[in-house]
Amino acid sequence: MGGLRDSQDGWKYVIVLTKFVVQFVEMATAKSFGVLIPTMIYLFSTDASSLGLACSMPTSMMFLGSLPVAYILKSGYISPRVMAVTGAIISSLGIIISGYLTSVIPLGFCLALTGFGLSMGYLPIKVLLNDYFQDTFILMNSLGNLGKPAGAIVVPVIIEGALDAYGFSGAMLILGGISLHAIPASLALRTVKGSPKATSIQKREGCQEPLIDPNGDNKSDVMAVDDGEIVSSDDLASSSKEISQYREDHLERESADNDVLPWRLRLWRWFRHCIIVEEPLLLLSLPILFLTFFVAQSWILFLVPRAIWHGIPTSKAVLLSSIGGGGGVLGRILCIAILFFLRVDFIVVSLILSVISSTTFLIDPLLTSFPVMCVTAFVQGLCVFSSGISSAAFLKGSVSNKTSLLPQGSLVW
Repeated sequence: MGGLRDSQDGWKYVIVLTKFVVQFVEMATAKSFGVLIPTMIYLFSTDASSLGLACSMPTSMMFLGSLPVAYILKSGYISPRVMAVTGAIISSLGIIISGYLTSVIPLGFCLALTGFGLSMGYLPIKVLLNDYFQDTFILMNSLGNLGKPAGAIVVPVIIEGALDAYGFSGAMLILGGISLHAIPASLALRTVKGSPKATSIQKREGCQEPLIDPNGDNKSDVMAVDDGEIVSSDDLASSSKEISQYREDHLERESADNDVLPWRLRLWRWFRHCIIVEEPLLLLSLPILFLTFFVAQSWILFLVPRAIWHGIPTSKAVLLSSIGGGGGVLGRILCIAILFFLRVDFIVVSLILSVISSTTFLIDPLLTSFPVMCVTAFVQGLCVFSSGISSAAFLKGSVSNKTSLLPQGSLVW
C-alpha cells in the first residue's frame, strides 16, 4: 500500500493476539452448536430448522450488529476497549443463560444477544488492527484469523466431552467460560499513538504540517514557512485563531441551512455522502462477501449434524469438525506465506479457493463414507477458512483508508 506505513508501537502485536482470542471464541461458539444440535433437538422438543435458526443467531447478529457498532465507534461516544469488554460480558452471559432454558424462542433471544456482544468485540479490534498495520493489514489480519481454525479444532472436542460428563447445561457453562477469555483480551486494547493515518491523509490532500507546535514551549519567536518567509509566532497564532473562528462560523451557518432545507434536499445530501456512493467498489464487493460468509457459516453449523444424520456415530462425527479446522489452519498458514513472500493480490487467490470449495459442495450430497467425508472436510476447511481472509483484501482494495471504519462495518453487515 503505497504511502502507508505500519505503526512503530510494539503494542500492535498485542492487538493481533487479541484478535486471535476473539476469533477463537467466535468460532468456538459456532462450532460447538454443531456438536450440540442433535441433543438440543431432543431437549427443546423442536425440529432441526427452528433450532438451526436459533443456533445461527450468534454469527448472524455478530455480522448484522457490526454496522450500528461502526456508527457508534465513529461517533466517539465510547472507546474501543470499553465497547469490546462490554460485548465480551454480554456474549458470555447469553451463552451461560442459554444452558438453562427449555424453550427455543428464549434460546434464540439469548443467542442473538450473544451475537451482538460478539460484534461489539469483533469490529473494534479489526478497526484498531487497521490503524496499527496500515501497510500489512491483510497479512496481520490473516495471522489474527488463525484463532478461527484453532477454535474449530479444539473446542468441539471439549464440548463433546463436557456434554457426556455434565449434560447440556454443563457444556454451555464451559462454553461460556471459554467465551469469558475475551474479557482480558479486550482489556488489552488501546488506540494507536501517532497513527500514520493522519499523515497519509494530509499527504493525499496536499496539507502542510502545522505551523505551530501545540506542545512547544514558545522558546522560538519566529518560524520559517515553505517559501522562506520569516513570520513571527504571534502572527501565526493570531492567524490560526482567525481560521478556527472562520471554521466554527461556517459550521454554524451550514447547520442552520440544513435546519431550513426541505426534507427531500436533506435526503439527497445524505445520499450523496453515503459510503456506498462515495466508494462504489464497496457496493460491488458486498454480494461477493455475503455469499462467502453465508456458505462458510452454513458449513460450520451443519458439518457435524449432517454426518450424524447419515448414521455416523457422534464421537466420529465430531472429528470432522477438528479435521476441517486442521485444514483451515494449514490453509491460513499457506495464505500467510503467499501474502508475505509473494505479495500477490489475495482477491485472485480467493477466487481460486472459491472454485475448489464450490466443487466439493457440489459433490457433497453424494458422499456417505466416513473416510471420504474426512478428506472432503479437510479440503473444505482449507478453502472456506482461507477465503475468509478475502474480507480484508476487499476492504483494502475497494475503499480509501480515510473512510475505513464504516466500510468495515458495512462489509461485515
